[in-house]
Amino acid sequence: MKTIKVPEEVKLDVGGEVEQVFTFKEFLLAAINTHEPFGQGIKNIRQGYKLAELAESDEEELELEDADYEVLKAAVEACKWNPFVARNAITFYDALGL
Repeated sequence: MKTIKVPEEVKLDVGGEVEQVFTFKEFLLAAINTHEPFGQGIKNIRQGYKLAELAESDEEELELEDADYEVLKAAVEACKWNPFVARNAITFYDALGL
């Protein structure tokens, strides 16, 4: 079992003309929603749905089975970000233990 403590008031300003601010959970959802395997096969679709539901919850600590944590970690690591965003997302990666 792996517990992820959701960082408080950690926001990621993605820059640009239009200000977009991502919270930690939005960061997780972006990774989950763009991770291709979560759109392939019902097993992966269910796992992606489960992780998205967890990320959308109001919980301050996210409890994940070890296998789910590894899949979430892979989704976050596979997510492609603008280099500016990636440099500013280090706090989010640290919260996941990456």
